[in-house]
Amino acid sequence: MNKKKISLCSSLDAEDIRCGTYVAVLHIIEQYMPFCMDERTKPISVRMVPEDEAHPLKVLEVCLPFVTAQKPDGSLITLDVRRQELARLDDGYARRLVKRLRAPKPKKRAP
Repeated sequence: MNKKKISLCSSLDAEDIRCGTYVAVLHIIEQYMPFCMDERTKPISVRMVPEDEAHPLKVLEVCLPFVTAQKPDGSLITLDVRRQELARLDDGYARRLVKRLRAPKPKKRAP
């Protein structure tokens, strides 16, 4: 039987985000105003699971509340940690996944 190590991600506080850390979006936080409002009404916050896959992102820059990260394909994304809850990924897991998700380089054809 092939035994592989199982790793867990952990929720990450905004203050603990560091450059070089691998993260994924764990929850998206949306705010809605109730239909019946008065002067004391506050927005309702709803935590949702992202609809797309949770790809590993490598944190490049942090200027709270904004975090710039690199996707596996090399493109950049800016996250707002007020609206997106991040999870720290195990480094080994993230590196292996990034390697597998990178687009294969086109092979050169022989003349």
